[in-house]
Amino acid sequence: MVYRPWTMDKHTPMAKVDIKYVNHDITDSDVLYEDNHLIAINKRAGDIVQVDETGDESLEDKVKKYIAKKYDKPNGAFLGVVHRLDRPVSGVILFAKTSKALGRINEMFKAREMHKTYYAVVRNRPWYTGCLKILKKMLQKLTTTRCREVCGPS
Repeated sequence: MVYRPWTMDKHTPMAKVDIKYVNHDITDSDVLYEDNHLIAINKRAGDIVQVDETGDESLEDKVKKYIAKKYDKPNGAFLGVVHRLDRPVSGVILFAKTSKALGRINEMFKAREMHKTYYAVVRNRPWYTGCLKILKKMLQKLTTTRCREVCGPS
């Protein structure tokens, strides 16, 4: 169940929203970077990175098909998921094209030599003046050891 974040009220559910996602194949225009070891893909909102219970085709499978077709690999290609983004989120997804690259990237994340940066784009200013305070409080509550920051208007 989803609750209204601005009320912090666990007893007032929000209306459930049914979202329909459009399935698409990966094309050259979706590839932001590629070399022999890595491929960075522009993930569209609605894509799932790995297979889930919906049965929808994952971005991982789509990229495997793209690589197999582009490089004429009838038996498929290795592709390792370096990180994930939630389904409704768009952004850059990095995949490893070799097991050696996947291992090295995982070690870099583990050693904190690499990090992810998140940006939020909003259409309008929050209507409720306390929204930024509540959002900051919610993000701080979710924080474990990593830093989270909410920036207000400058």
